[in-house]
Amino acid sequence: MSIDIPSGLINLADESLGAKALWANDEFFAAKERMLARGEPVSRLGTFDAHGQWMDGWETRRRRAPGNDSCIVKLALPGVIKLIDLDTRYFTGNYPPKASVEATNDADPTAANTTWTPILPASALGGDRHNPFPISAAGAWSALRLSIFPDGGLARFRVYGVVKPDW
Repeated sequence: MSIDIPSGLINLADESLGAKALWANDEFFAAKERMLARGEPVSRLGTFDAHGQWMDGWETRRRRAPGNDSCIVKLALPGVIKLIDLDTRYFTGNYPPKASVEATNDADPTAANTTWTPILPASALGGDRHNPFPISAAGAWSALRLSIFPDGGLARFRVYGVVKPDW
């Protein structure tokens, strides 16, 4: 299972190019950094760590209170975003039913007063598959806030776009 990536686009959220997961409000079951890995996600059935079944991606614990979980990602390079893939492979009953993405160019995207611009409204996700979304927001962005509703896991967060360096 794969998706068609338009020619000329690169994954701006690729950790091997310098993307960083800066903050997440929860990463109890699996670290936020895992969803930025370049390689395809893998399943390790029967492998457990201190928090339960090992999962290749970012996974939060079940919410018992209102709200949602979020993660802030600094892109490897600023760019115009054309396609986002919220990949839930190997997450079956524990994938988020919906997700949204907001963008910023603020110097510190983790600051409380960061200005966020919605580029993907809360959208339904399916489990154990790619969830590609075309993006038509204008302008180049340097950081994103991924929100999952209410909780769950994502194997990979891929952000395909065209690099627009800020000289």
